[in-house]
Amino acid sequence: MLEISIVETNGVQHNEFEKTETRRDQLNRLIADGRARVIASLQVRTRTGERFSARVGERTPQNTGLAVEGISTAAGDGLLDIRLKIETTGPDHSTGSLTPTFIQRTFTDVVRMKKSETAMLIGFVQPEKNRKLSLEEIASGTTNPGGAGFMVLLTTKPVQ
Repeated sequence: MLEISIVETNGVQHNEFEKTETRRDQLNRLIADGRARVIASLQVRTRTGERFSARVGERTPQNTGLAVEGISTAAGDGLLDIRLKIETTGPDHSTGSLTPTFIQRTFTDVVRMKKSETAMLIGFVQPEKNRKLSLEEIASGTTNPGGAGFMVLLTTKPVQ
């Protein structure tokens, strides 16, 4: 079974994302401090070597919510290679109600994991409204422009 969590953060520095990869208690501390919240969570049951997909959300006038698809394959020595495509889509209410605008985040990744392990697949920062990031800021990944960050956490759990 795969457990996927999308976490939104507020004012968390880049180095705190890295701590979350190795210490899940750091995420719990960020949530308790009001600096992070789980915005989507999904469990997918799959067999090694078979494709999986799931979608949770609404249609307003387009599909919104969380969509996941992928495949897990055995990599030997008790390791799994998990290929994922994760997409989150939601309305941007700051543009008003007459012209619907949507915020969409999509990524594709492959990760090698042990069974019963949690990994941070992606951590990125979105700037405050009306502030653009330079290519250097995006490429370095070390700046925190004061906006919201997002993490995707993947946990593998064996099922009997």
